[in-house]
Amino acid sequence: MQEQSQISRVKQIFKHVSIETFVKYYDVFRENKDFRSNAAIIDVFQKNNENWGEKSQRTRASKGKSIFRHNLEITALKYIIYHAQKTSNEASGKAKKILAGLSPGD
Repeated sequence: MQEQSQISRVKQIFKHVSIETFVKYYDVFRENKDFRSNAAIIDVFQKNNENWGEKSQRTRASKGKSIFRHNLEITALKYIIYHAQKTSNEASGKAKKILAGLSPGD
């Protein structure tokens, strides 16, 4: 996939799972990307008292995992750091830390 189409795909996904949610639950999405069930992710959302309805939780979980299933995590992190207009400093900073910690094989 070309870079521009990858960015377009990431932007589309971020309409369903916010940038802040993606960064906050980055590891949870990554760890559960290969599981069909979203139960483990939803459990984490609930433990963190996220005030989302059931349908919203399912959507955020599946869209967050889809970034990893489509190997778009690096594109997503770079988009957050360099292109996203409405990103909090906290989310951008965490995205930078995650990207810096990724090894070339990740």
